[in-house]
Amino acid sequence: MTANTTMMTMTTELLDLFEEAKRIIDKQEELINRQQSIIKTMQQALQGVELNELLLKKQIADIQEELLTITNDYIDSKSIREGGV
Repeated sequence: MTANTTMMTMTTELLDLFEEAKRIIDKQEELINRQQSIIKTMQQALQGVELNELLLKKQIADIQEELLTITNDYIDSKSIREGGV
């Protein structure tokens, strides 16, 4: 083999290695983008769950307040019927 042929072979091998490295890097970037997308989706879902939980807590508080009002109204009306207040 001449020095020229050896140099060409090494250059071709280096180019092949660089191309393979670029393919690997591109695949890694694709996987990173997928992971970020999954994380973003999970964060949005978690925020939705948290918001839903807050809404449910508000609804429960509203119902409890309404029940308290109804109970107090009942007690007041019963007291009036029985000759209390």
